[in-house]
Amino acid sequence: MLASDETCDSFANNYVVPFVDRYKNNPYLWSIDLCNEPDWIFEGKECGNIPWEKISNLFARAAAAIHENSGILVTVGMGFPKYNADGGSYEGNKVSDKFLQRLYKNPNAYLDFWSTHYYDWVGPWYGVPFYSTPSGSRPEGWGLDGSKPALIGEVPALGSKGSTKGTQNNTLITDYENAYLNGWQGVMPWTSNGVDGCGGFDDLVKATKYMLEKYRDMIFPLE
Repeated sequence: MLASDETCDSFANNYVVPFVDRYKNNPYLWSIDLCNEPDWIFEGKECGNIPWEKISNLFARAAAAIHENSGILVTVGMGFPKYNADGGSYEGNKVSDKFLQRLYKNPNAYLDFWSTHYYDWVGPWYGVPFYSTPSGSRPEGWGLDGSKPALIGEVPALGSKGSTKGTQNNTLITDYENAYLNGWQGVMPWTSNGVDGCGGFDDLVKATKYMLEKYRDMIFPLE
């Protein structure tokens, strides 16, 4: 599927477009994540070590197809900010408007928001996003392009894996609240059903309930 423009276009035209046509009026489909952690497709031998130019070419063509046929938002859940930011210790934003539109010359080839992931192993390299602003330089900022909204698109429901204490020296409540106060648009824990050691709904509900009670007008602005 990643081999050529023609195969990427075939996927976009024969799967993506019919999918969004079918579900674009469903209020629960507010966005599409085109790929979960493509970082490993590039870095991992077991995942193919596929060049970013081929990976992101598919993203560009799928994003354009979604934007041209619906109002659904588009993102890519990046494993860590290494390939989601420019400058410093980063390798360049492989899903930026500039990068996507260089591969596919279409103004609709863009993401609507950033969705970076965070697990404890990332901290020593890039800091902890809850206590950083999405954009700006480290350590105060996470390094993302500030032109788009950003959310923490995957984080253990336990906070630190195997612990209910949130990230180191913090709690889930302070993690979630500081993410909001620092300008993140949301936190999406993995998982709701506790399929692995990262926790589940019972672990995160105190923090999400706290956020709902304190910031309801932000969470449900149209009520």
